[in-house]
Amino acid sequence: MRFLEASGRPVDLAFARWSRGEGAAGAVLEALDAYQRPDGGYGGGLEPDAQLGDASALATTVALQHMAALGVGAEEPRLGRAMSYLTETWEPRLRSWPLVPPQIDDAPHAPWWSRGEDFEAKWRSFQGNPKPEIAGYLLRWPTLAPAGLAGLAEETIAWLEGWEGEVEQHDLLCFVRLLETPQLEGGLRARLQARLEAAVEAQVGRSAEAWSRYGLQPLDLAERPESPLAAQVKPWIEENLRWVLAQQEEDGAWSPAWSWFGLYDEAWPTARAAWRSALTCRNLRRLAAWGVEGA
Repeated sequence: MRFLEASGRPVDLAFARWSRGEGAAGAVLEALDAYQRPDGGYGGGLEPDAQLGDASALATTVALQHMAALGVGAEEPRLGRAMSYLTETWEPRLRSWPLVPPQIDDAPHAPWWSRGEDFEAKWRSFQGNPKPEIAGYLLRWPTLAPAGLAGLAEETIAWLEGWEGEVEQHDLLCFVRLLETPQLEGGLRARLQARLEAAVEAQVGRSAEAWSRYGLQPLDLAERPESPLAAQVKPWIEENLRWVLAQQEEDGAWSPAWSWFGLYDEAWPTARAAWRSALTCRNLRRLAAWGVEGA
C-alpha cells in the first residue's frame, strides 16, 4: 500500500483500501468521477493505454468492473449514466461497441488502439471484446438495459462456440467476466464454462518463464478462490502468487511488462506511471483475496 499512498492514482488507492476493508465504496465512486464524461461514459486515461479525454467503451468497462466489484445497485446515478452511454453508442451494424472512438488518434495512445482501415477486422468486429463483458453488465443491472439488447449473452456465447480459431487472451478475459456474472442463466453458464475451459488450457501460462512475458497468468483467470475457473488453474496458483510477490519493486509497485514501442515517447512515462498504480492495486487485491500477506 505504501506506493499507492505515496504515488498512486486516487481511484487505485481508494479501490485498494476498500478491498482491504479500510475504506468506503463511496470513496471509489468519487474517485471515478474524475473520469466520467458529460455523456455518461468514462475516459480521460482511466485505461492508461488510451489517454483520450473523451469517453470510450474501453474505459467505461473499466469503470463498470469497479462498480460490479463494489456491488453498486441500479439506483446509483453514475451507473445509470454509464449504462445510458453504452445504450447510445451501441452499433447495430456491428452488433457490438467499438472499443475506442474514431478520435482516439487525437491523443496519445498505445499502438494497438490506432484506428486504421483494418481496425474492426483486427478486433474481430468487437465480438469477443467488449461485447461479452457488456452483455454481463446488462444482465447484472437489467433495469438499466434496453429491451433491444435482450438476449445478448446468448448471442455472444454462440459466437464463441462457433469461433474456430484460438481465443485471443483479451477476448477470453471478457468472457470470464461474463461467466462471473451471477445473473447468467444456468444453461448458458454451462455452455460458456465448457468452451472457456478449453481456451484456458490453450492460453494460460504455467511457469515463471511464461509469466515474465506478456500473456495470461492463472491469477488473471481466478482473481479469487471463488472464481468459476479457480479449480482449473489451482495447480499453478500458489506458484503464481509467489512469483507475483517476487516482482514487487522496492517502492512497493508493480510495473507493466509492455511499452508503447516508441509511439508517443513523450506521453509514455505518464501512461507508465498510471499503469504502475493500476497494476499495484490489482495485484494487492489478488494477493489479499488469496490470503497472501506481506505485499
